[in-house]
Amino acid sequence: QEELIYKRFELALPKGLPKPRVLRIKEVFERATGAPSLLDLIPHLRERLPQNAERADFIKVNTANANFVMTMAEESGVVDSHVVNARLQVETVSGGLDSALEFYDEGFEKYGLVPNGYSDRLVLQMLVSNRRFSRALAFKEKVESQGRPVDLLAYGSLIEYCANRGQAGSAMMLLGECVAVHEGEKPGERQLSMLRKVFRNKLSDRIGELEALIGKDPLEWLRHGESELKREMSFSSRKNVRKGMDRMNQI
Repeated sequence: QEELIYKRFELALPKGLPKPRVLRIKEVFERATGAPSLLDLIPHLRERLPQNAERADFIKVNTANANFVMTMAEESGVVDSHVVNARLQVETVSGGLDSALEFYDEGFEKYGLVPNGYSDRLVLQMLVSNRRFSRALAFKEKVESQGRPVDLLAYGSLIEYCANRGQAGSAMMLLGECVAVHEGEKPGERQLSMLRKVFRNKLSDRIGELEALIGKDPLEWLRHGESELKREMSFSSRKNVRKGMDRMNQI
């Protein structure tokens, strides 16, 4: 009798829910005198994942959702660069390197589109975050051979990667190229902060070369204040200083 009640209850729910989750939803209905609150039901209905989900489960769900969106966009005839870029982003985050590069090469061509600067940045940052620096440089050359330079954020990722490993020479070459290509524009201070630190700590005699390219450090006044001036060291004071540094690094 209980199994029959369970089967009837299961048929009224979305397909694919595991049995433990169905039982928890059934308990919510049994406890409520009338219709149960949505606040009680939503935690049990919002994801079709096992109770103890691993990263592979989330990757599987993300990929399935992305494929569903692409299918619906194709059927509705609304596939554009925004939709394809969103699908590419899923590949760069949840898929493998080779599958993301394959989608970059074939996905846009399939719909008669051309990758843009955002597409290039997604792939380049994926390669950098996975420590495939040589492949990232090869991909950058491939993009430039098509007459499309990579954007400031992509350059910033390459510069930050080199600076994090103390490769000041390579970082300076990329920075000089970036400034020349983008007509004096530079990446944000957040991506340049490590390079400034390398010059400040290890190459202080050459810091003028860096400042000639990107100007003085906008946080220099703060470091001067920390070393030379007496200021209140309470929690609230340090908290306000930290907020100021965070805002400057987000520029």
